Amino acid sequence: MPLPAAPEGQPAEAGHPSAGRGPKAGARVPAMPPAPERIRIPRKQVYLFALLAYTALGALDAPFSRLYMQSFGKQVGWTWAVASTLPGWYVRMLFLPLVIRLTERFPLDRRRWARHLPVHLVGGTVCAMGFVVIGSWLSDVVLGQTWLGRYPPPSFLTHALRLFTLYYSAELAMYGVLVGVLHAVHFSRLAVERQRTAGEAVLRASRLEASLAQANLRALSMQLRPHFLFNTLNAVTVLAMKGENASVVRMLGWLSELLRSSLRTGTHRIPLRRELRFVRQYLSIERMRFGDGLRVRFSVDPAALDALVPSFVLQPLVENSIRHGVSRIREAGRIRVRARRVGERLELSVRDNGPGFGGGRQSAGTGLGLSNTRARLEQHYGAGFELLPVSRAGGGAEVRILIPYEPCAAPSNDGVAVGAAQPSNER
Repeated sequence: MPLPAAPEGQPAEAGHPSAGRGPKAGARVPAMPPAPERIRIPRKQVYLFALLAYTALGALDAPFSRLYMQSFGKQVGWTWAVASTLPGWYVRMLFLPLVIRLTERFPLDRRRWARHLPVHLVGGTVCAMGFVVIGSWLSDVVLGQTWLGRYPPPSFLTHALRLFTLYYSAELAMYGVLVGVLHAVHFSRLAVERQRTAGEAVLRASRLEASLAQANLRALSMQLRPHFLFNTLNAVTVLAMKGENASVVRMLGWLSELLRSSLRTGTHRIPLRRELRFVRQYLSIERMRFGDGLRVRFSVDPAALDALVPSFVLQPLVENSIRHGVSRIREAGRIRVRARRVGERLELSVRDNGPGFGGGRQSAGTGLGLSNTRARLEQHYGAGFELLPVSRAGGGAEVRILIPYEPCAAPSNDGVAVGAAQPSNER
């Protein structure tokens, strides 16, 4: 049943169809224009600048005043010239607060200049009249009758009116120049503040980006730790089921040391020698599973040992070679870890004699270890790296990494021997 319309002359009740006086549902409400920016003038600096400027202009005006009097045959000294010009310039200081107030209240920006211009014309006229009246009284009555010995004008008002007629346009122009200078002071300060704000925003954005990159690296590293931890615990479980208690104890000890080293490593870049030490600790655990069936060879250029590399850059590759490579073949597994400096780049590679990326193994670059390593390298180097997983023609797989060579600030020696392969065998 339709609702009856509200009686004419009475407001419609809430919920009545005729009560909608606001914008209809779904209608776009026009955005309110931004509030005009208020002008703020630094008063102390402006007063000091005006005092210095008026003093300089009065000093420049004094010689012209002296020459003007000499053109009428009246010889006057420099004291008279300075005393008759400086007060007139200093009188303008009395009207400076009014000019500042009008400039702040009625700025002449692009949107409001036409509306505010008449206000400034009135303000300029008031300042011109005040300057003429006070300046005339000061120069002709006070100075003229007491100190300078000049004859007073026949009528103060007549003289003031004559001066107003002569100087009105000049004083109005002076008012306009002063208003323009005040606007320039405001907009220059505003530009500096905006530049500083923009700089702070860029700095905050860069810090946020760096924090985000660190968070991503931390997340990627935390993704790797459980990965090899679970694999190692599975190996411990197998040894325990076989009753090899001594091996279980040794493996758990090595695992404890490995986890302790991984926590010290963190998410930043470390010297390559520390990364190799971590890989050897990991291989100590894996050799408990494979025994003599796992042979590892390290070929490390001494010039590369102090190069900075992302932490956990080699361990996932070695783990992949063991899990998806040598563990899938009957013969003895062989892994070769290589590191060398090539010009301004550092080359890292891990090679195995497993089935390669095609023989039932995961597609190149799609496993957790490789995809995680690629993501971490991208966080560190952007597009300045290469990660190349390939299947070798003679069998096996190889993963090569090329990154910029960056030596660490203070090379250290933590006991990593070049080419050492213990506890695994060399071949």
